Amino acid sequence: MTHLELVAKIGNDSLDVAKMYLKGQLTVGELTNILGKDRTMLIQQFAGDRGAENGEGRLKDC
Repeated sequence: MTHLELVAKIGNDSLDVAKMYLKGQLTVGELTNILGKDRTMLIQQFAGDRGAENGEGRLKDC
């Protein structure tokens, strides 16, 4: 999943919270409480896809 696809699926307003999770500032539980289970699963899928590309699960460019 690309960055643009993630934004399209979770919405631009949720992107800042997603970035906090991807930087390690929020736990999965906190993210789920804020954005809900469906958006959390999409963000985790994005992190996994990026990890496969970069060799890690965090974003370098966000």
